[in-house]
Amino acid sequence: AEPAVFAGPAADEDIDIFFYGHGREYRERWIDAMLVQPSERLPRVRFAVRGTRLGTPARIAALPYASFNALKGYCRRSRINILITRQAHASVYASSTARPFELAAIGSAMVSNPYLGIEEWFEPGREVLIVHNADEAVATYRELLSDGAARRDLASRARERLLAEHTYAHRARYLRTLLSGEARETPHIVSAAASE
Repeated sequence: AEPAVFAGPAADEDIDIFFYGHGREYRERWIDAMLVQPSERLPRVRFAVRGTRLGTPARIAALPYASFNALKGYCRRSRINILITRQAHASVYASSTARPFELAAIGSAMVSNPYLGIEEWFEPGREVLIVHNADEAVATYRELLSDGAARRDLASRARERLLAEHTYAHRARYLRTLLSGEARETPHIVSAAASE
């Protein structure tokens, strides 16, 4: 992601947990485990979504359609942003979607469903938290919502990783090495070496 595109002013955090996406297809289990069940078990926590065909209950606020800039604002207003990756992406090793990079560029604390190869991009437990079921989601949300410093540290480490390894400039450098036939390493290794 390009940090300048995702830069913006700080916002009042009036949303506790936010998800943006379209459709329940191929992620029904995780929408239930990370949104629906936790919203029922954490009645004082403000859950919100922006998207279509999510089938979320009334307990979760459905935010209005937003431009790209307003969507970034929704993410900034949220204490926790959740990643619910479709099975097609989550089951193929390191098949990245753009969302974790976008959220890291914004400086968001991220909680994700399990995702094969996510450790290639962000370190689980340090830069992104992974939950495996509704119980873990509830416990993780409680912990992050009660510890602002831990939440900010998680977000800061993810943003630092993005700036060090995952900007468009890093990808362009790696693409040049691929095209020249010089690439022998994964992008994060090449980008780290290029910045030394």
